[in-house]
Amino acid sequence: MWCDAGVRSLLSDDLWKQLTALGRKRTYDTGARLIGEGEEDTHVIVLLDGRVKVTCSEQDGTEVLLSIRGDGDIVGERAAIDQDVRSASVTALRPCTARVLSAEEFFAFVDAHDLARPLLRLAVVRQREGQRIRVELTTLAVSQRLVRTLLRLGDAMGSTAAGTGIGEEPVAVDLGLSQEELARAIGASRSQVAACLRRLRRECVISTGRRRIVILDRDRLHRQDAGQR
Repeated sequence: MWCDAGVRSLLSDDLWKQLTALGRKRTYDTGARLIGEGEEDTHVIVLLDGRVKVTCSEQDGTEVLLSIRGDGDIVGERAAIDQDVRSASVTALRPCTARVLSAEEFFAFVDAHDLARPLLRLAVVRQREGQRIRVELTTLAVSQRLVRTLLRLGDAMGSTAAGTGIGEEPVAVDLGLSQEELARAIGASRSQVAACLRRLRRECVISTGRRRIVILDRDRLHRQDAGQR
């Protein structure tokens, strides 16, 4: 769900170079819509740089965060496979550079390099991760869901931050998400997430800024994930 290594991890440098030479180059500003839920197009987008969120809408119009994808990954492949309407929207969380491929171009590349099985394995891994997260939504307290999500984000999206960590370098996570979006991602209310973040700040486990969280004490965050303080 949270910005894993993606398709780039399946390809050699040469194959990645070949893939990113296909299609046409596009750039997207922060907030731009790359793909719209319900649209009937079937192109595939290869992310060269940047980060996007994948969302869908509930019947009441509420936007639900499904995943975050980053450079080295693809979006839009499901509609290309089943030729159905788009099941989710993709929006830039930061400026993005991408290559836009037709479904025919993408699958010709997959077939030419025997990538169907590796792509299927990646899809299965992501499905299993999604199942684990759905179980967490129904079995874990909000505070533990938030802590576990912060750890996942730190592993997948973190970068070394300036400042003083507790026994280790602090890790900055530039979410590009509001507290409301983060709350929806873990099945909680904004007020619940805000209260948990305040407690973690008081305990010097994290610091926060606009759409940014710095993990100051990863060990303590792991202990809290395990139900310890």
